[in-house]
Amino acid sequence: MTVSYSLKVSQSSMCSFARLLFMWTGSIYKLIWKEFLLYLILYYILSAIYRFALTNEMRQSFELTCVFFKDRILQVIPLGFILGFYVSLVISRWWSMYKTIPWTDGVCQLIATHIQGADEEMRKIRRTIVRWLNLTIVIVFTCVSMPVLKRFPTIGHLVKAGLMTKKERLEYENLQTPHVKHWLPIGWACNLARKLREEGKIKDDIALDLLLKKFQDIRGDVGGMMEYDWISVPLVYTQVVTIALYGYFLAKLFADQFIDIDMATGNKYDGFPIDFYFPVLTVLEFFFYFGWLKVAEAIINPYGADDDDFELNEIIDRNFQVGLLIVDDLYDHHPPIEQDMYWDQKEFCLPYSKSTAKKRGPRAWLGSTVDVLLMAKDFVTVAPLHMGRTVKSPGKDNAETGATELKPMADEEGEAKINIPGTVTTGDDEDKKPKGVTEEDRPWRKASSKKGKKKTEVVITPGGAKVKVACELPADVAEMDVIASQDCANAETTQI
Repeated sequence: MTVSYSLKVSQSSMCSFARLLFMWTGSIYKLIWKEFLLYLILYYILSAIYRFALTNEMRQSFELTCVFFKDRILQVIPLGFILGFYVSLVISRWWSMYKTIPWTDGVCQLIATHIQGADEEMRKIRRTIVRWLNLTIVIVFTCVSMPVLKRFPTIGHLVKAGLMTKKERLEYENLQTPHVKHWLPIGWACNLARKLREEGKIKDDIALDLLLKKFQDIRGDVGGMMEYDWISVPLVYTQVVTIALYGYFLAKLFADQFIDIDMATGNKYDGFPIDFYFPVLTVLEFFFYFGWLKVAEAIINPYGADDDDFELNEIIDRNFQVGLLIVDDLYDHHPPIEQDMYWDQKEFCLPYSKSTAKKRGPRAWLGSTVDVLLMAKDFVTVAPLHMGRTVKSPGKDNAETGATELKPMADEEGEAKINIPGTVTTGDDEDKKPKGVTEEDRPWRKASSKKGKKKTEVVITPGGAKVKVACELPADVAEMDVIASQDCANAETTQI
């Protein structure tokens, strides 16, 4: 079964993950307690032999062995890298195996939509197609999952369960092939769909194509399950990881033993300063690395019977029951059509309970800039500055190229002005409109010193934010030019 703890961690709180440490089903304790107990027994046997059963010469040999393992062997095995990469590969494979499990809701909706008819014959056809699809799924599940195989060990059990009729069993068994015949019920469904189209019970070829594609999607999903069951993680990689882990902790049996004074020098050995009767750090390391390996062992084949394996038997029951409900009980049925309670409301909000209203966050799906208050000058449009460009001009020509280089100029307020190709802007005529530019070209209009009426306009950004701009305009400025006019460059803006 799958161990779900989503509700326990639905809200972050103090020790929310720590509470999970007291769960037994699917826990690390359940996975490694046997290996851990055996490891401690071996550790204390070696410790007792060293302390009470060895002579001085033998003790010195044992001590040198421990020093050797501590200094050399443990540095040779890159256990963290090997194990981490392996577990990452297995978890990725585990999730992909889950995504291949077929669900029949979508195809059943199409069957109920496109195979129409309320008489007993059409009802029988729809239910039969759903049963054949589920029969294909169950046959594959029995090939890849021991719990499902134990539930349906023979074809007779499928007949007894109502997934196959006696006549279908005869056809199934009479088809001689050495391969798994999970594709046969799908083939029956495809042939029946074609026949229904020929009889006009499926209205058009588009509907038939949709149904056949959904049938093939299910066949592809169960085929993917067969492929994952056939092609495992390369055996050599699993062996390398297992040898590395067991070899590492075999060396740790010696490396983490407490050894006494060096007989040759009379000094304590480096790295063995304290006599720990219980190897605390070794136990933590054992939990980390062995727990990592046991995770990979548990999920490398999630179609099995481990605590965290997928509940394929539950999926079989759910698919079959829901599929029949969709194509039969719910066929051509829906509640009466009524006006909803927000019929005349353009903007509304669904109600919250008191406990959830207090925790309602800011508006979502609006973009991070929607609440930014822009300045009025941000709405003024100008032509781009031709920085460093050279254009031909009827004015003073360059002696070599016949072109005049245009550079941006700044007015007294430090704002860049635009030199329009084909014109010459000088200090004497900077208040004049550039040649060839009409009155509608407000980006080039310099703000007038004569103030007139006060105008307020509400603008809406592409993201939906509303900004109110209020400024005084000269009398000759049309209302449509409020935002584009440089007269509003320093106006007040307010977020609405």
